[in-house]
Amino acid sequence: MLQVIWSYELHLGHNTSVLVLTNTEGRKMGMIRNATVDILPTGILLLINKYDEIIQLQIIQKTKKEYLFKLKTKNNTFDEEKAFKNGFREYLGQDAMISIELVSDFDLLPSGKEIAIINDVI
Repeated sequence: MLQVIWSYELHLGHNTSVLVLTNTEGRKMGMIRNATVDILPTGILLLINKYDEIIQLQIIQKTKKEYLFKLKTKNNTFDEEKAFKNGFREYLGQDAMISIELVSDFDLLPSGKEIAIINDVI
């Protein structure tokens, strides 16, 4: 369930009172952009379904064109790196610099949830 919390303040002026939105909180969704700064849909994560070895994925956008893919795989190996990078370049741009890091686990949020997409550029 998604919970969004809004905070308001009442500003009193001469013969007027105005409610002003001061804060919005809730679950934030990560996003990445391609080289032409188009926001890519989170459905891009589904490309991993082509690869039986991959259990889990995390995408980190480091710069406008540099991406780090952290992969959790079945045997801590990944033999289809070239095809994987080419598949994602169709969405990220042919000049995207993609690096792959094999990991055994991902850092969790304090809530215990995992982050699938991190953007260090924004």
